[in-house]
Amino acid sequence: MRVLGVNDDRDCCDCCGRQGLKKVVWLETAAGEVVAYGTGCAARALGLEGTPAEKRVAIAELARKVLVTERRRVFKEECRRVRGVFIPRDFSLARTRKKFAEDNGPERAVQLTFAAAVAERIRRWPVTK
Repeated sequence: MRVLGVNDDRDCCDCCGRQGLKKVVWLETAAGEVVAYGTGCAARALGLEGTPAEKRVAIAELARKVLVTERRRVFKEECRRVRGVFIPRDFSLARTRKKFAEDNGPERAVQLTFAAAVAERIRRWPVTK
């Protein structure tokens, strides 16, 4: 099984049927089916050991890794979409755009601006804790 995320979209466990849950863990089974398990059932299904608190922390960490991986995938996809423009983490957009326009033409500088906007939007996405 693979963790897809943790949220409060449902309040019941598909494994044991327990109702009134504060949050569920969304898992993808080996068959590709998406199920919502409570944290206890999810921990058992994932083979996690430890106290209930340690299991919740482990599940939250797995969900965070999924979110970070998805952010990276979206960022790379957007960069490829604008023909491989690489945006350094610390850059001055005005200076970079001017230099880029001189080297590659003004139409590519517009793509740089778009890629920078995408990069900034992705950086602002919330990280689950």
